[in-house]
Amino acid sequence: MENHNQEIDDDALNFFNAVHNLPKDKMMDLVYHAIVNKKQGALKGNSTREEKIEALNFIISWFESLEEYEKCVELKKILQEICS
Repeated sequence: MENHNQEIDDDALNFFNAVHNLPKDKMMDLVYHAIVNKKQGALKGNSTREEKIEALNFIISWFESLEEYEKCVELKKILQEICS
């Protein structure tokens, strides 16, 4: 029987390896999509609530600087869920 946790770890490792090799704008798009589509357990894991809030605020600031406000709206909804 396959260890489900190992499968998740392998997927996460592949995701992080892919992200590491991308230019920053592509990386941020990939992270955005992982968060809003709840892929790779993007907001699950051992990070504290405060760390997640800090990371989301950083990503929101990134997209605000690019004037990609639609993405900011989606990320702010997720931020609100975490803060609730």
